[in-house]
Amino acid sequence: MTTVSIAVTAFSCGDFLVETMDSVRLQHDQDWRCAVIYDPVEHGSIVRAATEAESRIIPIPSPRIDVSRARNTAFAAVPGELMIALDGDDLLCPAYISSLRAAMDSAEVKIAYSGTQYIGLESGRKVEVPFNRRTLAIRNPIVSAAMFRRSDFTRVNGYDCHEDNHYEDWELWVSILKHGGEVAFVDMPLFLYRQRERSRWRSMTLAQSRAGREYIFAKHSDFCWHALGGHPTRILPTK
Repeated sequence: MTTVSIAVTAFSCGDFLVETMDSVRLQHDQDWRCAVIYDPVEHGSIVRAATEAESRIIPIPSPRIDVSRARNTAFAAVPGELMIALDGDDLLCPAYISSLRAAMDSAEVKIAYSGTQYIGLESGRKVEVPFNRRTLAIRNPIVSAAMFRRSDFTRVNGYDCHEDNHYEDWELWVSILKHGGEVAFVDMPLFLYRQRERSRWRSMTLAQSRAGREYIFAKHSDFCWHALGGHPTRILPTK
């Protein structure tokens, strides 16, 4: 089996990081390695406890850096052809890795993701926007913790660290998929997405949002203005 590489970005997550690390350790599929990039002043004791309890967790102490640089750094520290980026306040249900690994069995599938359940300030299942290439050209329907391949990640040079790239997940998905490939959706809410007041998305300004969108549209103008139709999502049945 191919090892799954998990990059946890743990800046400004508070005690939520404890739950996040527990959700990784409790996966049914135990063939994973996890790098946690964190501020030692903020989360030193939490990460020390996690690494003492689990040798597959690799700590990466770091000053606070932007999320793209943090994820690139964390992924470089752990092996694995299949990859998942996990924010330090979100959670994975125990079947997350095993379900997405199964969805990636076909070489044509470049990205796999599951349904989302909101936790925290909001609760309930997220209403999904079905993936197709035309949708991807104007908005991001794929969750940040989707599974993808290191070979594709390396081919597109990882997360783009440009200062205007405020939608780093969306930009990565476009980079991977713009020249082809399928997306698999597992129709179960296996990703638990925390909603909280001080999240990065809630604090994003209108100017930052506009700059982020314009950056993607300009960088990927060969895709974003011409992605009419395309391949639908491969939806996997609920078990």
